Amino acid sequence: MKNPVLQLMANTLPYLLLTQGKQRLSILIFHRVLAQRDFMRPNEPTTGEFEWMMRMLRDNFNPLSLVDALEKLQSGTLPGRAVCVTFDDGYADNEQYALPVLKKYGIPATVFVSTGFLNGGRMWNDSLIEAVRRWNGAVLDLQDINLGCYSIETESQREQVAQGLLREIKHLPLEERSELVNHVVSQVEGLPGDLMMTDAQIQSLSRGGVAI
Repeated sequence: MKNPVLQLMANTLPYLLLTQGKQRLSILIFHRVLAQRDFMRPNEPTTGEFEWMMRMLRDNFNPLSLVDALEKLQSGTLPGRAVCVTFDDGYADNEQYALPVLKKYGIPATVFVSTGFLNGGRMWNDSLIEAVRRWNGAVLDLQDINLGCYSIETESQREQVAQGLLREIKHLPLEERSELVNHVVSQVEGLPGDLMMTDAQIQSLSRGGVAI
């Protein structure tokens, strides 16, 4: 089975290389960096994969902070193969696992933080993913809320069902979506409360040179 993270990076490389000698800025968007492979999040890089990516960027491209890159883009001084590394949402592993790698290779980065989920919060999509992961039994029956009934005997099935549910309810009105997610979450125990960063972790990122 092909590694989806490395396959994605291999598909991205030709486009990054096209930035040579042009006023073109590539922005890599990450969400998480994981200590090890997670079957529920197969497209998130592990620390080893992330380190490979950052080493490649250092050796073959011109990594810039987002602010510097935009300033150079506006002034017409953007170097060839310019690239920015960004993270969305503000997951705790950005500080735990990504920051040491960024510092090791001297890669500037920017983290966009969803402040409403700091210090123990959890986004709706993560609540749904973690609920499906922890669902007791081989069948996920959500017919009472018109979301169907699914076999979740295998890890692959659980991941596919979770992604399908995310797509189905993503664009519903906020209140309706929240009610559906809360119903599913109420059926399980032990959902994590440490997925997102704390105030202290944001401060640690900032001290480490990451733009917030």
